[in-house]
Amino acid sequence: MIDSAYQKFRTASVERYYILTTSPTQSYIGMNDRIAEIRRDHGCQMIVNGVAPTLKYYLRLISDTRLFVHEYVSEIETDNDISYELKLRWNEVIGLD
Repeated sequence: MIDSAYQKFRTASVERYYILTTSPTQSYIGMNDRIAEIRRDHGCQMIVNGVAPTLKYYLRLISDTRLFVHEYVSEIETDNDISYELKLRWNEVIGLD
């Protein structure tokens, strides 16, 4: 997951890259060494976090959450880099399974 994301931005000037995942927290804790290596080599801060905790935290800062969710869903629908499996999981998260 980390290296796949890195391939997307490695030739670009990116300061921060978020990876939002539905994987259990324990499954990405061991990635800190690789994340630190990418930060040293490229300068990009990679942040891996769960979708639900991230939304729970940041949605309170957005004045129009409907617009945010609309844009987020639109991105999921149109971004070819988002796997079918992730789209299925998103449906589970929002209760459409």
